[in-house]
Amino acid sequence: MSNHEPFPNEGWTALSGADREAFLAQVNALQEKFSFSGEGVFVHWRPVPFYPRCALIRLTDTDWSPLPLTLWFVGQGGSLTMLDGTSRPIHDLNQKAGIELTPETILDYLRFFCFFVHGDAGPFHIVETVEDLGLLGSLTDGQRLQLEEALFAPLLDERTGDGGSFFISANILYGDTLYRAKFRILPTGPVEMLEDESLFGGLVTAGNMPQL
Repeated sequence: MSNHEPFPNEGWTALSGADREAFLAQVNALQEKFSFSGEGVFVHWRPVPFYPRCALIRLTDTDWSPLPLTLWFVGQGGSLTMLDGTSRPIHDLNQKAGIELTPETILDYLRFFCFFVHGDAGPFHIVETVEDLGLLGSLTDGQRLQLEEALFAPLLDERTGDGGSFFISANILYGDTLYRAKFRILPTGPVEMLEDESLFGGLVTAGNMPQL
């Protein structure tokens, strides 16, 4: 997932015609900062593994300058929740959408949570390969080897904590720094970073972060 999005490129369905127009009207009424219309606005949706009756919706306005603007929502029935970079809408969704966390869905949820909850330097991206970092410029063979040795796929600990907590170790790109971090996720959705270790700083990336 080199574009840093929490789900891979495949699996998205485009909204078109009357469905697209109805969705844009709902978004325009939901917030006052933006107004979306025209052929340069694209809307796609996909299922959410841990919200079985919801859809993750991506709205992209390619006419936005200097870069395309992307907004994100979770749809449930006829209601929309805008993901605004804070944890509050996710915690609200966890209650009203009936979050279902299992060993099969927990990694997707952690990617989702990290991507949509921002710190001062923006989102927290879970990365597995050098390509996932979206680095600008070339690496020396030694630099690439160092990064490849540090990166790994997220690891779900087989043990569970009190109340059925999940424990996951993962590489995190936050700002210009790559970290190794350990998380605890409660079955109801709260995420706690238990520890982190800085591995590489000063990384220059493509900057394709979500605009919320």
